[in-house]
Amino acid sequence: MNGKMILGGVVLLIGIAQIIPYGRNHNNPDVQQEVSCDSQQTKEIFYRACGDCHSNMTK
Repeated sequence: MNGKMILGGVVLLIGIAQIIPYGRNHNNPDVQQEVSCDSQQTKEIFYRACGDCHSNMTK
C-alpha cells in the first residue's frame, strides 16, 4: 500500500513536470538563413522529404 502511494506520487509529479514549460523559451524562433541548394528541384525535395522535421516550419 505504501509503495503504491509513493509510486503514484512519483508518476503524478512526472506528469505535472511534462505539462509545465520551464527552462527555456518554448517559442518557435525566426528563420535565420535559407537553405542553399544547387537547384530548385533539390530545394523542393528537401522541403518535401526532410524540411518538416529539420526546420522550424513543422506542421
